[in-house]
Amino acid sequence: MDRPPYSFGSRLAGAWLAIVLLTTPALAADPATQSSLERAIHNAVAGSIIDFDVPGAVAAVIMPDGEEIIVPVGCIDRACETLMPPDAIMRGGSTGKSYTAAIALDLALKGRLNLDTPVVRYLPDADWIRRLANGEKMTMRHLLTHSSGIGDWPKIPEAVAAIKTATLQDPDSYFSPLELIAFSFDRPGHFPPGEGFYYSDSGYLVAGLVIEAITGRDIFEQIEETFAEPLQLDDTTPQTTRSVPGLVSGHLAADNPRGLPSALIVDDGKLAYHPGYEWTGGGFYTSARDLARWGRAYCNGDALEGDYWKVIRESRVEWNASNDYSFGLIFSDDDDYGLRCSHRGWTPGYLSEFRHYPEYNVTIGIQLNGTGKTDFSNTAVRGPWPQLTTRAVQDVLSAAGIGKPE
Repeated sequence: MDRPPYSFGSRLAGAWLAIVLLTTPALAADPATQSSLERAIHNAVAGSIIDFDVPGAVAAVIMPDGEEIIVPVGCIDRACETLMPPDAIMRGGSTGKSYTAAIALDLALKGRLNLDTPVVRYLPDADWIRRLANGEKMTMRHLLTHSSGIGDWPKIPEAVAAIKTATLQDPDSYFSPLELIAFSFDRPGHFPPGEGFYYSDSGYLVAGLVIEAITGRDIFEQIEETFAEPLQLDDTTPQTTRSVPGLVSGHLAADNPRGLPSALIVDDGKLAYHPGYEWTGGGFYTSARDLARWGRAYCNGDALEGDYWKVIRESRVEWNASNDYSFGLIFSDDDDYGLRCSHRGWTPGYLSEFRHYPEYNVTIGIQLNGTGKTDFSNTAVRGPWPQLTTRAVQDVLSAAGIGKPE
């Protein structure tokens, strides 16, 4: 089997045992019940959420030997009436794109999907696809590497305004995948298929419809059967309702442009809006532990039987000077930690990310129940938000004694 496009080294070789105990004041932790490593990770993340004005977070670290360390930090609410639990459930945002891509890879490995066949052939009765830019030429490989050239509904003002209006009128309402894709109808493409990169939730929605057309099955059921059950992702469930057990509230600025309350779980114990609109562009409630487990399996080449890493490696598309993208994964070279295999997720009131560092065979899943001092409800100012999770992850690695590769 062709392994992932990197090799595991022995650079960790006991370095993680040299724990760096930071001096940031602890938040919501009982030192008597924590190991020195847990305490160091806790203090590191506590510093990040203080600096970025976030109520709480959960960090999950899987060490090279497979040990799972789960550390809750802070509180589930701004008044800090309830401490953050280690099994807190939050919205995973775009981290769920990796599941959609992985199901497509599974179908390709089984010969049921040709990644380079125009998707219009899998949707012969869907006249709507011809109203999308490049609709008759784009393939699943294009869609799952954001190289199809079609638009992205969250960047279309009319789509965002329509969702805001519908949510304020009825919080149980949400737009279907095709209704969201329709905001890109009859608009020019950003480039011909395969000739650029443009991040597109709409593209992943089209991919989800193709998968269901091929299989005749609900894609969430396929993800549960193929990944969630075998990998024991017990906290990961589709966002088909406004609440699940263990869900903690996300937090936004009080004057956010979507008109949502600053604390997103309202009096009836449910989210103030229905998250079903994300579908295969995200689509899951999850936990930091499950993010770490999934990121480790997918990035290590262990999520599927067969040589799916050959496809991922050969399909990488340059996003920018620092990042490549391929099948629900972002590849970056960190100055201090070598190659990183990851995906981020932003969604109103929540930030999530999984990161796998093959140089050390260490994986981190992290979730925060707030979007910090910057109002990320507006996609136009979303750019700085990776600083928040990046800072927290780097602090966790430092706390675990993981430093720059030699």
